[in-house]
Amino acid sequence: GNESSAVTATIEYDSNIYVDAAANTSGIEDGTKTYPFDTISEGIEAVTSGKSVVVAAGTYNEQFVINKGITLQGASQDNTFISGNGLTGNLISLEADNITITGFTIDGDSSTSIGIYLDSYSFININNNLIKNNKDYGINYINSAPIIEGNNIENNSSSGIKVATNGTGIIRNNYILSNQHGIRTYGDSYPEITKNNISNNNTGIYCRESATPIISYNTISNNSGYGILIDNILGNLVNPDIGGGEGQSEGKNKITGNSIHGVSNKTTHSIMALNNWWGDTAGPKYPYHTSSSGDWAYWSGEGSEIVFTPHLTTEP
Repeated sequence: GNESSAVTATIEYDSNIYVDAAANTSGIEDGTKTYPFDTISEGIEAVTSGKSVVVAAGTYNEQFVINKGITLQGASQDNTFISGNGLTGNLISLEADNITITGFTIDGDSSTSIGIYLDSYSFININNNLIKNNKDYGINYINSAPIIEGNNIENNSSSGIKVATNGTGIIRNNYILSNQHGIRTYGDSYPEITKNNISNNNTGIYCRESATPIISYNTISNNSGYGILIDNILGNLVNPDIGGGEGQSEGKNKITGNSIHGVSNKTTHSIMALNNWWGDTAGPKYPYHTSSSGDWAYWSGEGSEIVFTPHLTTEP
């Protein structure tokens, strides 16, 4: 008996798209590893939804729109640079759901207004990037719920992150340093702000209008103005939960070394800020009780206060 057998060979096809500003000198560009594109814009145009644009180390002086659900993957924020030098407007605009951006330095070079902008998109992940030197905002989002995690966001002239109308999402484990406002929440936004280091800004977290952010487990320190500023603008509806409030924040924020006030309540209602560390076992300074060496929990409006008891007596 003669027996025959069929052998089936599977050829793996890599449908990701590759970009390298320096490596490809062949004159041929098709987005493969062998013949990568030399701009990110070409990579985005060629890639199919659900796949990745894989960007090699280098400097890419371009602005672009991501209009499909893809991953934009840099080699590392240490060596993969998107530069806004000589450009204006948004450096990166997101115009689709299901986008991830990771592994870049996104540098506005004091030229572009916003590092990353999105309005009304879902399933957005921005992680492990350095986002800096934009004339307005590092990240600005509206009516969206991104996960912003593990980034360094610094030296943006207005805010590191601006969360506008109906913006939610999670802002977690970021270093947010040396911006005018570390995080600015306004409109009826309600992001979860947790486990960040928000330091050396003018104001760490600025809350206004009808914003109700949930603020827990952050280090909010050494800001030259306020740690958290709750501003009485447009109807006195702003109401962050800094611990023990309606948003179920567990508190555990470390609010220390802020030059004017640790938390300043300019509204005419109470703000919940339980279970936080203010830099002193006695808790914060507060009106009519200024003997603590801790940060201020300050209020001045009639009917307003900051409810801070119980407070932590040791640093978390």
